[in-house]
Amino acid sequence: MVLIREVFLGFKYYKRVHQFEKIEQFVISYSRYTLKSKEFQLLLERSEKFYQQIKLPYQIVKMNSSELNSFSFLKFDIEAWFPGSKTYREVVSCTNCLNMQSNSLKSKIKTQNIFDCDMCTFNSTLAATERLMCAIVENYQVKEGVKIPLRLRKYCNDRKLLRFNTFF
Repeated sequence: MVLIREVFLGFKYYKRVHQFEKIEQFVISYSRYTLKSKEFQLLLERSEKFYQQIKLPYQIVKMNSSELNSFSFLKFDIEAWFPGSKTYREVVSCTNCLNMQSNSLKSKIKTQNIFDCDMCTFNSTLAATERLMCAIVENYQVKEGVKIPLRLRKYCNDRKLLRFNTFF
């Protein structure tokens, strides 16, 4: 039990979860080269609302063009606060890929006017599950265990606390 408790209370060596499961939002649009498209803004707003509802401290960062990959035109990250390391870490990436992904796939949209036009793709993580769990543990831990955020309790049999000795 002491080892588990040290893991939950410490996170001194936690850097980043590299392999993870996630809930991804994906939009295909024909609104070509729209920098501030409604679809893209909605993806970012949905992700932000999710973190607001579970009351995790976060910040939104617009990524510098030098940090973008070859398929990204515009990218925002949502970074959650990790008090154990006293830093914000990425939990969401919201990317406007314009038509770069669809061009590489040679994909087009056929509209009502029966002509092909370029597709634009937008994608955003809603929740990277392991990173989200790490953020919850760090922000909601107390001496006895981890408080379960109010909005998530209905998925945990209405429990308010996950005690450190729950699994042992």
